[in-house]
This record gives sequence, C-alpha cells and structure tokens, in this order.
Amino acid sequence: MDVKKGHCWRCERATRDFFEECSQCKIANYCSKKCLKDDRYRHNPECEVWRPKECNNPGCFVKEGLKECSGCSDAWYCGKSCQANDRSSHKKLCQKLVKNVKDAAAKQRDYFKKRSGGPIARPYYVGNTLAIDMLNLQENECDVKLDKSKQAINLKSDFRILHAGCGNLRHTILTTASLPEDFKGKISMTLNDFDPFVQARNVLFLCMMVVFAAKPGIAELITTFWYSLHLSSSQFDFLIECLTKLAGFNSAALASVTKGLLNISDDHMAQIREVWRGWLSLQCEKSSPKYINLKMTRDVFRNAMNRDPKQNFNKWAFLLKRQAPEECVKSLEKWLEDENFQASSETLRYDNPTLTGFNIFDGKDYTLTEALETLKFPRRHEFVYCVSGKLSVFGEWDQLLVQKHNLNKSLVLRFHSYITSLIEKTISLFKDKRLSIDVHVCNYMEIPSLLPSDAQFDRIFTSNIADFHGTKTVLKTFKPLLKTSNKKAVLVTQYQTWHFALDEAVVERNLKLPIDGTYNQLLLAARNDTGRKDVDEMLKSYSKVKGNSMFCMMDEASAVDTQSMVDAMSRIGIDEYLTQEYFNNMVYFVTYLRADLMACDPCLPGEKVVSFQDVTSTEGFRMRDFRRELNSVVPFSYRRNARPVNLLKALQRMVEWRLPDD
Repeated sequence: MDVKKGHCWRCERATRDFFEECSQCKIANYCSKKCLKDDRYRHNPECEVWRPKECNNPGCFVKEGLKECSGCSDAWYCGKSCQANDRSSHKKLCQKLVKNVKDAAAKQRDYFKKRSGGPIARPYYVGNTLAIDMLNLQENECDVKLDKSKQAINLKSDFRILHAGCGNLRHTILTTASLPEDFKGKISMTLNDFDPFVQARNVLFLCMMVVFAAKPGIAELITTFWYSLHLSSSQFDFLIECLTKLAGFNSAALASVTKGLLNISDDHMAQIREVWRGWLSLQCEKSSPKYINLKMTRDVFRNAMNRDPKQNFNKWAFLLKRQAPEECVKSLEKWLEDENFQASSETLRYDNPTLTGFNIFDGKDYTLTEALETLKFPRRHEFVYCVSGKLSVFGEWDQLLVQKHNLNKSLVLRFHSYITSLIEKTISLFKDKRLSIDVHVCNYMEIPSLLPSDAQFDRIFTSNIADFHGTKTVLKTFKPLLKTSNKKAVLVTQYQTWHFALDEAVVERNLKLPIDGTYNQLLLAARNDTGRKDVDEMLKSYSKVKGNSMFCMMDEASAVDTQSMVDAMSRIGIDEYLTQEYFNNMVYFVTYLRADLMACDPCLPGEKVVSFQDVTSTEGFRMRDFRRELNSVVPFSYRRNARPVNLLKALQRMVEWRLPDD
C-alpha cells in the first residue's frame, strides 16, 4: 500500500486524531466511515491477503499458530492432522499450483536467456515507473515510534544510497526533496547505469544544480531541459554554454568545479564527454540547413508504434486525455502535439539536443555484450530523437503529490511547477554541501567491483534488474554492500514483467472468471472508484463479443476471445489495466517468486519445488513478507485508479530485503 502512515487509505487525510480501522485486517485506516465504505472494493483484495487466516480443514476454526502448505503457499493448517484430513479436497488445487511453479520456472529460464542477451532499448531519458523516495526516513530511521533521543541522532546521521540501473534523476530528486525539514545529516548517492546517454543528461543537470546554483530560475530551466522538445534562444544559449564548458572537462576538472560533490572516473567521463560533444555538433535552429527536426522524427516513432497493437501511441494518448481532469484537457492536447514542457512564453526557435541519442532502429540486433561495447563509443551512433512515445513526464511523477502542490488548469504548468520545487530543494542541499553523488557508467552487475572494499549503503535500489537476471543473482551480487550496522537498511528489488510467466495473474487473461459474475463486479468497482460512466459501455460490449451471452463462462472449453475483449475495451477508451487492482493475484506473485528462485538455480527433473519460505530467506536475507506486513521504504504496489493521469499498469511490485537480526 502506498499511503503514508497516519493518513486515510481513501482520501489521504491525516488521521491522527480520529479514524476508522478495517475490522478484518486491522491494517487499513480511514478518517471516516464514509471513506471506509467507499474503499471497500479497492481494499478487498488487500484485506483477503492480510486478514487473519483460518485453518483450511473444514470444521476447524483455529486462527493461531498456522503454517502454510509448502506445496501451494495458499492454504494454512493448525497441525499435521488437519492437513491430512483436508488432503483429499486440497490435493487438486495444490498440485495445480505446484505445476504452475514448475512451468513458470521453465518460462523464466528461457526469458532470462533471451533478455540477458537481447537487443538494447533506446535511452530511458523518461522512466517507466513513478519517482520514489529511496530513504523515507519518517517511517524508518526517524519513525515517531522510536525513542526521541534515537530520532535526534538519526536526524544528524549521514546516509548512503546505491541505485543500480538508475535511469534518470527522478528518484534522486524526490529523495532529497523529501528529507525531513529538521534533517541535518549528509546524503551520499552512487548512481549507476550502463547507458552513457542517460548518464550524460544526469551529470549535465547535476552540474547545473551545483555550478550554476546562483543563476536566477535555474531549477525551472533544468525542468524545461529535462522534458521540453523545443527551447527559446536564451534557454538554448545557456544549454550550449554548459555543454561547451563540460565537454572540455576530465574527471579531475569536474570534481574541482563541483568542489567534490560530483565524482566520476576518467573512463566513464570519456563516454559522457562524447555524448556532450555529439549534442554540440547538432544543428538545432529551425532555419539551419541540416536542422535535426525532432518533431518530425518523434512523429516517425509514433507512427511506427501505431503499427504495433501492443505499443499503439494513439490509444495511449486517447486514454491519457480521457483520464485527465476536464480543465486540463486542452493543455494536454497541446502537449501531445508539440511536446513543449515550458513555463516560458518565449518564442521557441530551437530543438533540444539532449533529447537525442542512439537510434534503436538502426537495423542491427545487438546482444547485451555487443550493446555494452558499442555504447562505450557514443559518437559511433547516429544521434536521433529517442524517447519512447508511451513514456512521458505524466507517468514519472505521482499525480497525487503533484495535485497537493499545485492545481493549475494547465497540466504542463502543474507538473512543471512541482518538479521545479523539488529541484530547488535538491539545489539547496548541494549549496549546504550535504549532498554528494558518484556516477558510474557500466553494467550494473559490475558495480560492486568498482566500489571501495568497505563501501556499505543504507539503501540499495536495483531497479528491475531482477526481471533480467533473477532475484537470487541480484541479492548475491549486492548483499556485501548493505550496511550491517543499520537495522533499517534495505535492498529493494522491483518486478515489471513477472506476469509474463503467469497469464492468469493478469485479470483479462484469467480464463476462470465468469463474464456475468466476477469480471462484471470488477468493472463496477472500477466505475465506483473512477466515476467513469463509459464503463457501462464496457459492460454492454461483452454481451456482443463473438455473439456470446453475458452468462457465458470463460473456461478452457468455451473461452471468449480475450484479445477481442481487450480490443473492444480499447475502442471505447477503457484500458486493460482498469480492473486489475480489484483482482487478488497474490498467489500468482508468490508463485512467480518461487519459480524465479528455481530459474536462477535450476532444479533437477522430479526434484521438489522450493517453498515460499525458501524465498523469504534467499541468500541469507530476510524478505519483508508483503502478505503479513507493509513495506517500510517503498510501497509493494500502487493504487492504480487513484492516479488516472499516471496510467499505471497496476502490475509493478517492489519487495524489500533486510539482513537478519543478530
């Protein structure tokens, strides 16, 4: 759950003085009975997971001291006798789930092989997940439940963060901007990404924050450079001034001009410098004979996406407009047309060269090894517009936090103002010399070998590296770097593609849901939470799909074509993730983690599958069991329909790993 402690799980109002508690799970809190009632549909899947379990043996109502079935991890028993008594009725389901683990493990082994040697993606100048506070001190080292003297010590303590596969700076910016006002310590960050194009932007913006901190409006300028397709003359001149200065730096010069606040090795600096020089070589003025014309190349990308049903840009844009606040639609339509993320009203004569990078459509099919090698020499690539059409500023920053900051009628100005305010706080921390950042351009699995032997971190974020290499490999690689002296130290693994191994985890692919029952209930729940009357059209459309009645059962024998359903949803503007958060797919994620562990450490034919308890103690870590407790640093998952503009996929999961207590 993604709501801060002490706030209502529905409206997020502070609930310190009065609240209603969910009577079943005792975890969800609300500011009123109305919010508790309104949240019942969304909270129900969570409540099913968290509420006290009861012995599965019929007639036994014991709720204490239960142990889960090691076969399926979806049944609980008070003892061996009850488990034996229930065996005949539980056996079929248990065997099915065990088979799911084995099948998913086989899929994952193949997936790891393909993805670890697959083609590279275009630079992630814009990320595909929400920005997160990587420290969240208020709920960890500075939790109000701690002794006040301990809190005071922690507010003066220094913290170190490692972010492997960091992407752009959104997590860095939100983390520093979210520090408590009375925090007096220092923050040291290590940012790693294998892509020199991404790191070139990151270092450029960080240098602006440090070297040009006194320039009026610098935070607003950085926000504009980060996201805007076109620039004014004054903006472009300043950008070129910065790039020209930086393009002549070696690592020592960078450390000197930033007073040691930014550090990077000579080898990695050489790659970044090539990117800067590439940007300087581009003709960005619209009247230039070799004008780069980013709007045209962006439209080429979009048209290519529209030919792929899974990547359809027009569908994404349609959904974004439909789910935006009514007063913001005009500003959103303008942004979709020109992609100008500007607070300035100046004439925009120049294209933004920092939105160019290598051409993913260059006709070559790189393996990961080849990709990493070719990226060491950025100037060998053609510099073209390279931002994926379905990735945008509106998907990077939590809509709920943006709305708390600003409710401007322009969605662009709303987000621009919010991001600028965060950058201003980060600049302030740099000014006080309480923030320092080391940058590495290398394969994320190699980062431990590049750090000092005694390097230890309070937080280690591994992005979604586990999607490519498996959880066990990630934990084994980074375990030596987690600080042993900090009991709140956490390593986070993120999962974005886990459902590829388990079709039934995605509600629209679950062939066991009756159209007239469960799925309709999920749609009605979505209608209740979003207020979208067009969901009624979806309910009607199902009765027309392939001529089936509303009472047709979706089973293997007589399944409605699920792709036809998704297509029908798309036509009326309902995306396929609308109902996902009302569907309890916890058993599938648990199955995935078990399969993932087996895929990293292949079992011999016929060998017993690993249990979920094996997962929770992988590589000597203690996993925070999301079925019993809330994550303390980052949410296990997000409320999807509470953030319509963010267009979340509702399937991302984040797991926290701690070192065991002595």
